[in-house]
Amino acid sequence: MNNTKLEWYTYSQIGSFGLDYVVLKKNLGRKRILKSGYVSDIYFKGADTIFIQLYKNSYIEFNKVNGFVIILDTLGHSINSSSMRGRQKNN
Repeated sequence: MNNTKLEWYTYSQIGSFGLDYVVLKKNLGRKRILKSGYVSDIYFKGADTIFIQLYKNSYIEFNKVNGFVIILDTLGHSINSSSMRGRQKNN
């Protein structure tokens, strides 16, 4: 687990809805796990389980990773304010 990291970043253009990317970085390789606009939290649960929380049941891309169990929690939990960077507010 020492050489394994989860990366979560948002890519957006000014004034656009930003998409979140969750990437697993292990040794020298990288694999995109998820592409969504609704990520609210990510973390490891133990050595081989990745937990990804979405505040809306919606994602564009989801990839499995050998050697890991990936849990997607799409029950609509409250929004993490740090995940709101680049989001447009609808009135």
